[in-house]
Amino acid sequence: MLELQHPGRYRGQLADWGVCCTENGCIQFRATCVGEAFKAEGVSRFEDLAAPVSLMAFINLTRKDGVPIPQQVDALKKALGWDGKLLRDLQEGDYSETPISFVVTENEYEGNVRLSVDWINPVGASRRSTEAELTSLDGQWRSLRQEQSANKAPPATPQADPASNVSDDDIPF
Repeated sequence: MLELQHPGRYRGQLADWGVCCTENGCIQFRATCVGEAFKAEGVSRFEDLAAPVSLMAFINLTRKDGVPIPQQVDALKKALGWDGKLLRDLQEGDYSETPISFVVTENEYEGNVRLSVDWINPVGASRRSTEAELTSLDGQWRSLRQEQSANKAPPATPQADPASNVSDDDIPF
């Protein structure tokens, strides 16, 4: 299998995976992502690759201080069908037939640029918000719209013509 060479979005599946603790104390999901189709930035469609490509993913599930990274945990739950309760279940699950999408970017570390898998997502739908996220987003959206409306200058009122201030009593016939 060829090593992946270009940043972008890939479709494929996982070849192997596991959960470990890094040297700096992060809980990490590691997986070999195998891409069979590729979509470059700004391109609307995936194109099948002539041969599968792979890249190892190092997805931190926690920060160094042990605090979970909810976006990464939620992405794995949605992509793999993991319930998020036990890391043992994440490691022992069978995802070999689970279609995934994964996002590859260029990252610089100690002066070297390398490709890395930033996200593992479900295939198919674009990211959809949960009910709680939609409620929060609706509140933000409503506030933004109200703020925008409040910042709009009121419509200019037409200036009265001084001649129109003459009462009927002052008009000679």
